[in-house]
Amino acid sequence: MILLDDVGVDQVSAYGYPGAPPTPVIDDLAERGLRFDHAWAMPTCSPTRAALLTGRQPLHNGVGSVIMAMQPKELALSEVTIPEMLDLSGTDWSSAVVGKWHLSTVRSPSAEAHPHLQGFDLFAGSLNNIVAKSDLPDRGEPSYVNWERVGFDGTTALDHRFSTTAIVDDTIEAVGRLQEPWFVYVPFHASHRPLMVPPDLPMGGEIDPADENALFAANVQAADLEIGRLLQALGPTLDHTLVFVIGDNGTPSYAKDADGQEGEKGSFLEGGVRVPFVVAGPGVVQGAHTDALAHIVDVFPTLMELAGVDQAPAPLDGVSLWPVLRDPEERVRDLVYSEIRHPAVGPPWTRVERAVSDGHLKLVDQGGEIRTYRVDGDAEVEVTGSLKRKELRKDLPALVEELNRYPKKPQ
Repeated sequence: MILLDDVGVDQVSAYGYPGAPPTPVIDDLAERGLRFDHAWAMPTCSPTRAALLTGRQPLHNGVGSVIMAMQPKELALSEVTIPEMLDLSGTDWSSAVVGKWHLSTVRSPSAEAHPHLQGFDLFAGSLNNIVAKSDLPDRGEPSYVNWERVGFDGTTALDHRFSTTAIVDDTIEAVGRLQEPWFVYVPFHASHRPLMVPPDLPMGGEIDPADENALFAANVQAADLEIGRLLQALGPTLDHTLVFVIGDNGTPSYAKDADGQEGEKGSFLEGGVRVPFVVAGPGVVQGAHTDALAHIVDVFPTLMELAGVDQAPAPLDGVSLWPVLRDPEERVRDLVYSEIRHPAVGPPWTRVERAVSDGHLKLVDQGGEIRTYRVDGDAEVEVTGSLKRKELRKDLPALVEELNRYPKKPQ
C-alpha cells in the first residue's frame, strides 16, 4: 500500500490533466488494474493516515488535524489498525511500514515505538515531515538528503540518502525479511516540501531549483520511478500481490497548474480532497476506470474482506470496495465525507470543518455556514439563494443527514 504525499489527481498522468508530470509506472498499474476517478481523503495528512489505517473518520479515531513534530500527541493505541486487524484472521500475517509515519512524535507517549505498538512488525522511516524540528544534535538544514530516520533497529540518525530512494531500499529489505502473507505500507515523503532536484535520477535534468512547480513535478516523477524499482524487485511475488497507490490529500497551491482543479490541499473543494486511487492485482478488473465513489476509509474493510475477517474490531466508517474492484459498474456508497477537527487529537474539539458530496452536489460546513456546490468534474459552482429550488430539495436531505452523522461535539 503506497501513499503519496501532497500528490493530487492533477499530478498523475493517468488522470489526463495536461500539466501532469509523466508517471508511467502508476499509469501502467492503472492499465493493469482499476483507477478510481472519484476517491476522497481528508484535506491534510495525519487525518488521512489515521483514517486509512483504521477505517474510521477523525471523529471516531481521534486524529482530527496535522500532528506537529513537537506535540505530545499520537493515534490512540486503542485504535485497531490494518495489521492488527489482519492478525484477527487466524492467519499469521507479517507487516512493515517504511517511510513517513506522522501519527506520533518524539514527544508523544509511544514515540518511535508507536508503529510497532500499532501492530507493525518492522518500521523504518521518519515520525514526521522532513522539515520537522528535531532533537538530534548538528541537525543542519533538513532536506531529502539530510533527514531524520528511525532504523529497523529503533535507533534514530540523520540519513543522507535521497529519501525517496532510501524508502524503496528499506522497503525491499523489509519484504526480504517478512514471511508471506505480508502487508507492507509505504508512505513516501514525496512530493512534500522541502523540495529539491532529485539527485542521480534522470528527471533531474536542467530543473531550475527556484521553480517550485518544476521541482514538485520532478519529485513526483522520482517517486514513480522508485515505485517501478520496488515492483520490479518483487519479481514473481508481484503476480500474487495486491498493490494500492493512493494520495493523502490534494496538491498544494504552489504546485498546481492554473488550468487544473479548483481548490488545493487544505480545502474541501475537489482539489483538496479528491486523490489518486489505483488498485491492481489478483481479483481486480484490468484496464478499467470507475466513477464509483470511494474513500480512504474503505481500504480497511476491503483488506478485511480479503483476509477473511468477518467481524470488524470496531465500528467502521468505510465499506469494502471489492464489488467495484471486480466490476467497475458496481456502487458501494452513495456519499463521501471528509472533515478536519481541531486540536490535532481529541476530543474535545474546538473547531470542526466538514464536507459531504454525492459526486454532483456538495455541502461544505466551515465556521457553521453551510455552502452548497454543484460539482461537474473539476468545475464547482456555489449555489446561492436557491436552496429551496425543487431540483435541490430532493438531494439535500441525504447530504444533511450524512453531515449530522458526524456531529461537531460528542453526543
